[in-house]
Amino acid sequence: MHHKKGKEVFKLSQRKGSTLWQVRKRWPQDVAELLKGEFTRSTGEGDKRKAQALIPVIAGEYERLVQQARDRLADSTQRDMSRAEILRLAAAHYADVLAFYAANKVDGVESQRKTITGLSDDLAYREAAFGREDYQTVRQSVNGLIEREGLPVPEDSPSRTELERLAMLARMEALRQTIARLQGQPAPPFKAEEIGEIVAASGKPKKTVTDLLDAYEAAKTGGWSESSKSAFSPVRRLLRDSLGDREVATLTRDDARKVQGLVKRLPRNLGKLKALEGLPVPQAVEKAERLELPTVTAKTMNGGYLVHIMAVFAWAMQEGWTPTNLFLKLAVADDVADEDRRDPFTTEQLQHLFTSEPWTAPATPDMALPGRFWVPLLGLFQGARRGELVGLQMRDVVEIEGILSLHIRDNDIRNLKNRASRRVVPVHPSVLELGFGQYVEHRRQHAPADALLFPDQKDKARGQIGYNLGVWFGKKINAYQMQGRNLSLHSFRHNFEDALRRAGLHKTPIGLGLAGRDDGGSAASYGSGYVMSDFAEPLARVRFAGLDLSHLKVANDE
Repeated sequence: MHHKKGKEVFKLSQRKGSTLWQVRKRWPQDVAELLKGEFTRSTGEGDKRKAQALIPVIAGEYERLVQQARDRLADSTQRDMSRAEILRLAAAHYADVLAFYAANKVDGVESQRKTITGLSDDLAYREAAFGREDYQTVRQSVNGLIEREGLPVPEDSPSRTELERLAMLARMEALRQTIARLQGQPAPPFKAEEIGEIVAASGKPKKTVTDLLDAYEAAKTGGWSESSKSAFSPVRRLLRDSLGDREVATLTRDDARKVQGLVKRLPRNLGKLKALEGLPVPQAVEKAERLELPTVTAKTMNGGYLVHIMAVFAWAMQEGWTPTNLFLKLAVADDVADEDRRDPFTTEQLQHLFTSEPWTAPATPDMALPGRFWVPLLGLFQGARRGELVGLQMRDVVEIEGILSLHIRDNDIRNLKNRASRRVVPVHPSVLELGFGQYVEHRRQHAPADALLFPDQKDKARGQIGYNLGVWFGKKINAYQMQGRNLSLHSFRHNFEDALRRAGLHKTPIGLGLAGRDDGGSAASYGSGYVMSDFAEPLARVRFAGLDLSHLKVANDE
């Protein structure tokens, strides 16, 4: 099934093993290298007609992403400076030179006479050079201005020559003004009309972040669709709340990186969550982390926020509001590591947790809330992420070479973080000792292959399966007043990584395969040349000294 929008063809298809229809299309050649792969979006519909009705909406998203990518490419390629940029840099040179001359001390009449003579000779020399269109004396300063501002201007750009011309005018004007001041005379009128533009540019009124956002929207949103305007609203809120009403010219690259860091922590559906209603974005982010709310995807961070922010500051640079695009190339990698900002649990904390409810007694196969019992334990001993575990279906628990194993893969319930996350791993022997095998057998007798392994996790609250589990676990941590940086279910993964280090497995192909990580090369070997027993023995070496779970062990039924 195909749907045409102009000359664009969007394919409607079903992924193997899925009943949901999805839209697919290749990226245009000019942005294919930046966007990678192929545009794919699920319609969320199993009915073909309903899915087809959603194609125009998805096509709109495709076109928006393509335009954003083209804007990013244009922003990072070499170009000429605008007239506003040239005037702004010439004004900066004028202000620098005036300040330099003003800082020179003149003591006594003779020193004053010599200084005026020297400046007058310099002025005469520059006026003669200017008449010959020789701007060599300011070329080094101009190169320094352009380099300092990070402008991608080619060496042979006509705009560079024009900046040299205006910089020479600015230098001569600064010399005339300084000579008049030393002679005790009133400031002379500007000798060239363009000097008035330069001086005006150096004395423009301060413009704030709010001014910038208002001006950008006024200039751009006239051609935007309602959906594009709606998409910009959270970006405006983020910039306003994170930067305040600062003067745009005072913003730095460090400010940009702080905003980027905040984007990495944004919770999903920020504007719709009652728990965060009315809070400025920085405070909303902190509260969302305490509530263990899921964060937006890397794709949303880049395409929904940072690409818009880069566009705002590219426009600001073009219009002379700021010397450079502070957000240029501040994209978020797909493997954004929230976990790198979390602490593992201490042994004492682990023991406290696993002797509290629901771990006060061994599990029973028919227990009411199996996810609460098993997911934290699997997180600790398997190093798996919450989403990987709560999304397991019955078909994902398999026996390979007689070893009970977990097949962690994408399904209709949730998608995995990245390619390295897709893996098959043996179940840790310590988990088997607690009765996990018996629980799986019980579920197999009562549930089909596509049923969740942990049925109490079926509610996809806040757009992510396992959300309620995270909230419940977060409340336990808060109730016990456990100390540590951002302790959560994901902290078990840190405990697992530390155990890998102690076992000599950290960053080895086996260790990367068990943890579902990719170091850029080693993980590519996982699954090639290995059998399940190659992973079972190393996994058994992953231990947590001082943690006693003997009260949870079940009798061996052999």
